Amino acid sequence: QNDLEEFRNEFSQAYPETRFQLCEHLGLHPLMLEIVLDRLQGAADQSTK
Repeated sequence: QNDLEEFRNEFSQAYPETRFQLCEHLGLHPLMLEIVLDRLQGAADQSTK
């Protein structure tokens, strides 16, 4: 959480006309693991070409 607050502060200084707000995380979607595994497989397939 502290890292996110630091990023928010940096971005707020760099872009003072924009409001940055931290929110609660979205949680783990039931398909998130499937998405991650699919991306990993795609990366592995690209590295063997």
